[in-house]
Amino acid sequence: MWFAAAVSIWALIDLVAVLVGRKKFDTQKMLDDDVLTAAKTVKDYKRFYHLSMVIGAIPAVALVAYVLIRIYTQSASDDNMLLPTAIYIFACLAGILLSVKTYRKKMEACDSLIDSLEN
Repeated sequence: MWFAAAVSIWALIDLVAVLVGRKKFDTQKMLDDDVLTAAKTVKDYKRFYHLSMVIGAIPAVALVAYVLIRIYTQSASDDNMLLPTAIYIFACLAGILLSVKTYRKKMEACDSLIDSLEN
């Protein structure tokens, strides 16, 4: 039951972030604005993206912790669960690394765009 609740919360947070982001940061409108307004919009997007990543990470960490605890409690004496647990941990770490890489790439692109618009 807790797992379903955490997944639902995570999905709702993601849905709200996407809907708010689409409404607030309309690229067509941004193209029609002047340069300083566009730079301000990109700065706002950067803050919004950062905040949504942090808030979205909270239920993600809870889900990972729940699954690991559940695996450990269900198979504490079973040696056959070592490989699936290792694969799960590897997949989580790979997902984290990919998310961090994507986050850094977006932040660098935002910073570059802001610098070029402000100059």
